[in-house]
Amino acid sequence: MKPARILLGFFICWQILFLLSSNLLSFLPRVREFWQDKPRAEAIAPDWLHEKGRVANAERAVMKLATRWAEVSGQPQDWSLFAPNVTSIIPFVAVEFSWDEESNSDKQELKRRLAELRMAGNVQAPPPAVWREHPQLSAVVLSANEPSDVRHYAKFGHFRLRRYESNIDVSLASPDKEPDAVVDSWRENIEDRVREHGRLMEAYMQWQLQRWMKKHPDLPQPKQVILWVRLYRVPPPEEAPSPWNWQGPEWHPVARWQPGVQWDTGLLPVEMFNPVVDRFESVRERHASQ
Repeated sequence: MKPARILLGFFICWQILFLLSSNLLSFLPRVREFWQDKPRAEAIAPDWLHEKGRVANAERAVMKLATRWAEVSGQPQDWSLFAPNVTSIIPFVAVEFSWDEESNSDKQELKRRLAELRMAGNVQAPPPAVWREHPQLSAVVLSANEPSDVRHYAKFGHFRLRRYESNIDVSLASPDKEPDAVVDSWRENIEDRVREHGRLMEAYMQWQLQRWMKKHPDLPQPKQVILWVRLYRVPPPEEAPSPWNWQGPEWHPVARWQPGVQWDTGLLPVEMFNPVVDRFESVRERHASQ
């Protein structure tokens, strides 16, 4: 048992040394970059600052050994959680219920009820849209993952919902350009996401519709269910307002599901939004388009 214990103790000590050295030494290049060209640091450790001398050689040898062990043992230490590649665009999904095609006899009462819900803060008014004739006949429900106050919040719960919604949201093709400048890439992103996850979008909109009808049984079933993405941007440092705040939200339609419409075989039950021509278009399923 003694040799086994000795080997185990050696392995534990080596593992601790490996974790400390591989993670701590990875910060040294940034430390070296920070102190370069500073007179005091140049006076104390000129060779190390320029990656010369015994200390720098020992650093490289230890890092090489730690890297080899990480590769052999399957313990890469290149994780960084979210930093330094933090996204500058945060998407949240929202669902719009539309009764734009409701018969005239029911429109006035429906407008009154939806206005009451908006006044109570239960739903939001929809953004302007070229396909919508009567915005008073629409109601938008935000995702439970979108905080009511984007400047003061912490995320607790809704993890599964957040993971699901991350499969059906869409972010702009280029975070540093305005939507109009990347409209073709935006259309491609929407089409790819709808073709890949159109069934997930349909299930999500069906679920939201069921929740809506259960909560508002006095209202007729909406004619259209529209999936939106609401984008918040992290402003560039030189453009950041004071006090600091997000840019947005920007509203972008992604897909539409019409509960009463039956599509031909090979077409997805949800339509994609084409921002180039500002309209919804049918999409063929992946196996049907090949």
